[in-house]
Amino acid sequence: MDNYQEKRDNAVNTSLCFVAESLGFTPERVANGLMTLKEHDSVRIYNDKTYTRFSDHTGGSTIDFVMNFTDRSFNDAVDYINGLNGSSSYLDLQQKYSSYKEEYKKKEPVDFILPEKNSDYRHTYAYLTKNRGLSRDTIDLFIHEKILYEDKEHHNMVFVGYDDNNEPKFAFKRGTYDADGKKYKRDVPGSMKEYGVCLKGSGTTVFVFEAPIDMMSYIDLWGKTEASYLSLDGVADAALQHFLEINKDIKKICFCLDSDEPGQDACEKLSQKFSAEGYECVSDVPSGKDWNEELLTVNQQNLKGRKI
Repeated sequence: MDNYQEKRDNAVNTSLCFVAESLGFTPERVANGLMTLKEHDSVRIYNDKTYTRFSDHTGGSTIDFVMNFTDRSFNDAVDYINGLNGSSSYLDLQQKYSSYKEEYKKKEPVDFILPEKNSDYRHTYAYLTKNRGLSRDTIDLFIHEKILYEDKEHHNMVFVGYDDNNEPKFAFKRGTYDADGKKYKRDVPGSMKEYGVCLKGSGTTVFVFEAPIDMMSYIDLWGKTEASYLSLDGVADAALQHFLEINKDIKKICFCLDSDEPGQDACEKLSQKFSAEGYECVSDVPSGKDWNEELLTVNQQNLKGRKI
C-alpha cells in the first residue's frame, strides 16, 4: 500500500467524534443510541465513522466531515486528520468513544422488507407523465430494470438499489400525490445507503444525481448512453464510493447535482475528493433548480436536447 492510500485509510478509520471535538464541536448521545452535535442537532453520527447532516443533505466519512465543516480540500482534510492522530489527546478520546461503539454493535438490526407490489402501476405512470413530464419509454425502462415499482398499500413509487448479487438492499419511497404541496419521501427501514439506485451500463463513465427522478429526467432529455447512472439519495457519497469500489472500469464521473448552493457546494467537494483518487471529474448543471425542472421547461417550450 502506498503512503497516500495508507494516510487516506487511516483518516477514514479515525474516530469521527474525536475529529468533531478537535474542531470545537460537542458530540452528544441521542435517544436512539446514535450521536449528534450539540452545536448542530441536525447531524447524526453512525458508529463513530460516518455521518449525515439533514439540514443540508450532506454526509459521508470522517474526511467528508472535515471538508464540509471547514471548507478544506480532500487532501488537506486527510492531512488534518492524520496530524490529529499523533496528538497527546488521541488515545484518551479513542477510549472515550470505544464504549459507544460496542453499544452500537449490540443494537438489533432493522429487517429490510420491500413494500408489497401493486398489481398495476397506474398511479406511478400518471404522476410521472403528468406531474413530472417524463416519457413512458423512460418509465418503462426503469420498471423493466426492476428499480421502480408501485406499492400496494399507498400507491407510492418505490425506487430500489441492489447489491452485487442483485439482491435488494435499499429502497426509497416517493408519493404519487403531493397533498398541499407536501412531498412524501422516505427510505424503507433497514435500507443501506451504500447501495444506490443504479442503472448500470457498460461504459467507463458514471452520471451521478441527487434523486432517481432527476436521473430519469436526464435520460429523457439527452437519451440513454452506454454509461452508468447513479442516484445518491441526497449528496452524501456512500453510494458512489461503493459503486466505484465494485466497478473498477469507471474512469470518469459526471456530477449532475442540483443547481442550488448545497448541490453545487457538494459537487465541488466531491470533485476534489474523487479527482484526488484518480478519476476524471466533470459536472453538468441544470438550467433550472434540478433536471426535472429543466425537463418540464423543455417540454413546455417543445424543445428537445442540447449538446453538453
